[in-house]
Amino acid sequence: MFDHVREACAAVAARARAVTIDEAVLDAYVDGILGETEPPMLDPEHHFLGCPAQTAGFVVTLDAINFGSGWWPHIEKLPGLSGYCTMATHLTRRYAQDGPLSPAALAGLELEETAALFGQGMSGPQGELMGHFTRALNELGRLVVERFDGDFAKLVHAADNSAARRTRRSVVQAGPADIRRSRDRRR
Repeated sequence: MFDHVREACAAVAARARAVTIDEAVLDAYVDGILGETEPPMLDPEHHFLGCPAQTAGFVVTLDAINFGSGWWPHIEKLPGLSGYCTMATHLTRRYAQDGPLSPAALAGLELEETAALFGQGMSGPQGELMGHFTRALNELGRLVVERFDGDFAKLVHAADNSAARRTRRSVVQAGPADIRRSRDRRR
């Protein structure tokens, strides 16, 4: 899957007329970043930190909805926060107040519940984004319930700490019909 994404990006870059990529500068930039990088830390102000299994569930749940950056101009953000931090903070507050969302709870979320959870409206762009969030969270919940005995830690363990393996496992387990439906919704 990631090879396909890389190939598609390379094809777009190769066809670009107004923008070029200086490979030597890019390579030096990447080397510099990789040389300086420490493992990312979760900020407890915006990320729930519980026992390892709860934290894994939180991170996987947040990652399932971390695709909305094009929607950020339309959402109701918390004061001084980005769109991502707004969503992460709302989810963190929910976990701190009422406990983690189980995979079964995610599978059964309704649009109204998702909008309330993230402090958003249900009409216009906010409602549309909350619809996408609801579907993503429902699909994640069903996947974890059906394939991993309702245990987020088993999903993470099965991915062996690899985002590529986790994505591949989720796509393969979703099945071709689910992938086709997802593509059809985008058209």
